[in-house]
Amino acid sequence: MTTKDWVTSQAGNTEFDSAFLTDPFELLDVPLKALQPNSTTLTIEGPPVGSISPVFNLGVHPAGSNLIFASSDSVFFYVHTDVVLQQSPSAFQSLLLGLLVHEPPKTIVKIPEPSNVLDIILRVLYGIPGGDNPPLFDTFVAAIDKMPVYGINPKDHIVPSSPSYTYLLAFASRFPLELYALAAHYEIHDLAVSTSSYLLSHSLASIDDETAQRIGPIYLKRLLCLHISRFDALKRILLDPPHPHPPTKECDFTQQKALARAWTLVSAYLACDARPDLSSSSIELAFNSLYEQTTCSLCLETLTTRLQDVTTRWACVNRTI
Repeated sequence: MTTKDWVTSQAGNTEFDSAFLTDPFELLDVPLKALQPNSTTLTIEGPPVGSISPVFNLGVHPAGSNLIFASSDSVFFYVHTDVVLQQSPSAFQSLLLGLLVHEPPKTIVKIPEPSNVLDIILRVLYGIPGGDNPPLFDTFVAAIDKMPVYGINPKDHIVPSSPSYTYLLAFASRFPLELYALAAHYEIHDLAVSTSSYLLSHSLASIDDETAQRIGPIYLKRLLCLHISRFDALKRILLDPPHPHPPTKECDFTQQKALARAWTLVSAYLACDARPDLSSSSIELAFNSLYEQTTCSLCLETLTTRLQDVTTRWACVNRTI
């Protein structure tokens, strides 16, 4: 089988820039022989022909590359085994075990993944940012789910200092449940913590069985405890009415009890109807009616002081797991 024959059989659409090392229509047949029948590894005697990754190209390694990964849609990725194994000693182990590599690269390892998925896997492994055309969230998740197949633990590479962590966290407001499930599934704790605050507005009862299973019992419990703890904290914060002031001719204890009862009614309404993401402005709005009912300046002062205390304490309640 020749290089030309193999590339023709593997040809397909790609999102990558085409970078032909040789004109495919004027290509001289280059011997291309599989190491074993139906092998995923090929040895070539000349440069491969096809689309080359714009990031993982001939110049990606200062010392040169000694191996080529070929995606299922015939995009070539130049890598170096020393760099790959330094980042993850078990990366692509089943494919690289006992493999003879050369400089310049003469060995192509076929990876049964599309180029956009393989590109993400290698970017995460190398710690390279997403570039000008970052992948879609679903594609990134699909690539991360493939990493364990090739002996790569996402937890080891998606860390707060990595480009992949920053990229994923940017999706927290749009896909909070999906991102939390991803982080929980691979025990990427920092990412799960940062994402959990975006789930305060999410009804936990709406989580389907598949997502709950992906999250797992530990992180599902942590999310549930976060919601419950905020509900409990809100009830505690709202419990006490405004502190009574010394009685005056215009406002005695009986009149002040009316304010306390009104506070209790509003607090009960908030506690029953509140969500874990209740805002301070919503709390203030709920108590506005008490200002309309109160004429005593001292009562208004104690009401304002108490309401400020409530909003301050509520803002300090933990928003993450």
